[in-house]
Amino acid sequence: GTLVVATDERIQFVGRCIVAGTDLEYSCSSSLLRFIVSGPASAVGITVFSPADGGRAKKMHAMNASTNGTPEKAGALMNIYVNGTRTGKIGVEACDTPKQYIIAEGLGDGDTLIEVTKVSEPAWGMVVVK
Repeated sequence: GTLVVATDERIQFVGRCIVAGTDLEYSCSSSLLRFIVSGPASAVGITVFSPADGGRAKKMHAMNASTNGTPEKAGALMNIYVNGTRTGKIGVEACDTPKQYIIAEGLGDGDTLIEVTKVSEPAWGMVVVK
């Protein structure tokens, strides 16, 4: 599918962040990405990472929740909401390479509201959304 950058006007961000080119960098809990997908859509992904360098963000240990498999070193935990209902969570791996996580699948015709919230505390790592 088409990659839409994080700073696209169709994506609403609620919280405090740093805009770095077309990326959003943030660490506060409850920070939120919100967007509408016009279906049908077989899958919707988000490209994200949690820097593992220890300077920009701390590594997180013992967090094992992901709809895409348990990451070896999770840097942030994110809840996924589809039309206001929590449908899953992802553990964003602490690394310096962006990865795509599938956050919704099999969306039907019409508009679907998707929200992605950061639930882990700031001390456990920041998130960079591409």
